[in-house]
Amino acid sequence: MEREPIPRPSASALAVSATARAMARTSARGRPRSGHASALVVAWRAVWITRALVWSAGLAGLAVLGRSPRWRGFDPGAVTVPFDRLGNALVAPGARWDAVWYLAIAHDGYR
Repeated sequence: MEREPIPRPSASALAVSATARAMARTSARGRPRSGHASALVVAWRAVWITRALVWSAGLAGLAVLGRSPRWRGFDPGAVTVPFDRLGNALVAPGARWDAVWYLAIAHDGYR
């Protein structure tokens, strides 16, 4: 059984094929569409969704448990409560109590 030779595409057919592939990889806005771009979108979405969940959990914890009665001992300068009552409640999950100690060490050093 003799094999027939496989015809080779012409140079113009290869150029058209390469152009079609390049156009297929671009979005409607002309930006390249690639696996990396879609992975970045998925990762960015995951970052913001998890941050929102963690922040919500912090707000829920504050609403249910309230603030520790000893909070002034951990924050003598009231650095973590710079806003009014509602503002402080909204930023509470981001106001880490140990940040006060880091600021004190940065300002006064280890005493």
